[in-house]
Parts: sequence; structure tokens; C-alpha cells
Amino acid sequence: MSALTLAIIAFFAMAGAAGCGSLLARRMPPDLLGESSIKSLRAAMALVATMTGLILGLMVNSARSQYSEAEKDVQMYATTLMRTDIELTNFGAAACAVRSDLRGYIEALLAQTWPALPGSSTGAGDARPATTVLLDLTRKLEHLSPQNDIRKTLISLGHQLLEYRWRISDFTSDRAPATFIVAVICWLALIYGLLGVFAPRTPLVLFGYFGAIACISTAIFLVVEMDDPFSGQLRVPRAPISDVLTFMASQPCPVATDGALAVPARP
Repeated sequence: MSALTLAIIAFFAMAGAAGCGSLLARRMPPDLLGESSIKSLRAAMALVATMTGLILGLMVNSARSQYSEAEKDVQMYATTLMRTDIELTNFGAAACAVRSDLRGYIEALLAQTWPALPGSSTGAGDARPATTVLLDLTRKLEHLSPQNDIRKTLISLGHQLLEYRWRISDFTSDRAPATFIVAVICWLALIYGLLGVFAPRTPLVLFGYFGAIACISTAIFLVVEMDDPFSGQLRVPRAPISDVLTFMASQPCPVATDGALAVPARP
């Protein structure tokens, strides 16, 4: 279920509960709406409201922390990709084929991690899953020849790319349970239902209720939206990764010489 759908459900659930509470109050005997009833229900509402506010605040903080962590990982991922390209360039003409594979991997990463991005000018890249392309790339890094310090650095960078790939994949699969969000919405609807029973029926109160309901629905929208940093309206920018492609285009591969070594085929 999308973040917008849950936010709309939350809005109408709270507004509907408040309206039902107001209609119920008109049909209740006056003695049931006395001061003693208000005091008893006020204590219960305060407990539920405190618990709901605490949980909703923790959810917003957790979602924001996860979003920030994903954003940081993308920055580090882009840095590692650029370092890999620089080291491949320094390795010489023997690494040109692997550098081309690195470009294909970045294009596949962009297409599969940021799907259906409006205004995207990057091609789909390799049709295989990005992780499969990366595993093939790391194997080719291990078979580069000659075996020098740059090759060792490239192998280490390949392992870092695998680590960041798995971290980003974990973000795309970790979603807040919908049942947990629905439970919070039910608590909020209960609060507004009881408030509707005792609230005065004035335009100012009505405006305040709808404003508060809209704010709470927005908070639920933000929680669900930021919980998946790579889809929806609030997605982590792909600019750091796409900038690597621009950098690679500005750095042509070294021209092969007579003694250049080719990258050996994968066994």
C-alpha cells in the first residue's frame, strides 16, 4: 500500500470518527455528557494520545534516520565507483574492457535502483540484475594482469562495491509493516471519536480538528514514504551515481600500445 493511500485512509478515519462522535453526542442523554464523564474519558484519552504520539514520533525519527543513512551510503557508493574508475584508468589499456563493464554496471544500477525516474536520460544498461553484473565485474578485476599494487587496490574496491550494493538492496526491501501503521491509525481514530463527543460544534473547532488531522496524516505519509528511500516521492537523489558516468565520459581510456596486455577471459 502506498504512502499516499495510507495518509488518505488516516485522514478519513480520523475525520469520520470525529464526525461519528459528534453525531452520537446529539443522541445521547444529557446526563451521560456530564462533568464526571468528561473527566473519566479525559484520563483515558490522555494515556492513548501520549502513547500514540510517542510511537508516531519514534517512527518519524526512525524513518528519517534510515533515509539519511541511505543517502550517505549512496554518496560513499559513488565515491567508490569513481575511485574504481580512476584506478582502472591508471592500470592502463589492459583494463579498458573492464572499465566498459563498470560503465554498464552503473547504468544497470541507475535503471534498477531508481526505476521509472521522470526525465531520465540514462539507458537501461545491462539487462541482467545489477548484482549479477557487479559479481561478473569483480571476477574480471581479480583476473587483471599484471599483478601489481593497482590490481590489489581494484580488488579491494570491488569488495567495497559489493558491500554497498547489498546495503542499498537491504534498504529497498525493508518496509514498515502495514499492520503497525493501521494500528496507529485506529488509535488516532479512537481519540478523535471521543473528542468529537465532547467538542463544541463551532467553525473554529471544526477548522482546528481538520488542521490537526491533516498534520497527523502528513506525518504518517512521511513515515511510510521515507521508509523506502529509493521509490515514491521522497527518494534519495541518484545524482552522485549519475555524476560518475559524466566523469567517466570526460576521461577516455588509455590508448593501447604494442606491449599492452589484454584482460584474460573468465574461466
